[in-house]
Amino acid sequence: MKKKLIIFLGLGVFAALAITHKSQIFIIPLLTPFILAHCDTMDGPLVADIKKSLKSKNIMPVLKWIKKSDEEEVKNMFKKVSSFSKENSEQKELLDLYFIETVVRVHRKGEGAPYNGLKPSGFPIDPIIKKGDLSIDSGKIGDLAEILSKEIKIKIKNKFEKAWELKKNANLDVEIGRKYTEAYADYIHFIESLHKLIEDSHHHH
Repeated sequence: MKKKLIIFLGLGVFAALAITHKSQIFIIPLLTPFILAHCDTMDGPLVADIKKSLKSKNIMPVLKWIKKSDEEEVKNMFKKVSSFSKENSEQKELLDLYFIETVVRVHRKGEGAPYNGLKPSGFPIDPIIKKGDLSIDSGKIGDLAEILSKEIKIKIKNKFEKAWELKKNANLDVEIGRKYTEAYADYIHFIESLHKLIEDSHHHH
């Protein structure tokens, strides 16, 4: 059966793609709202591996990002996308985008995080994340650890000093006392969260 391509344009930033192939109809959301997540960007390592798989027709680069329980969904979609001919470049481009959206969505689900769409190429990424990616790409951690250590040290010091100064008169004035308890809680919760993050990382590895 001849493949047909139909594009349905919706309102705002929403659009959908409908493709008929071998008596099957695929409805594909093309554009959806963006959320702040590194793996959701077109410039991220996940999408880079998806593109490698599409170009080489080898799904292996993608599967490492997907939990075993979700493999079949991704493999089946990969087969469908790979079976499409490249005669219609626009059609192939849209199908590739559909596969990218599918893999990112499934990956996000595996992380227990929501998926609200792909961020476009050039979307701002936190500089520290860029440094993290660069360290993995180059095999050199550079000054990443020092930058983070310095920022954490400054934060802890500032929160400690604020609480310590307020404590000196915390029992002499009620308002100062309340400010002290707020600063104390902020300081303790901050170091507790940092320690928990470190401990959780040890347990996961």
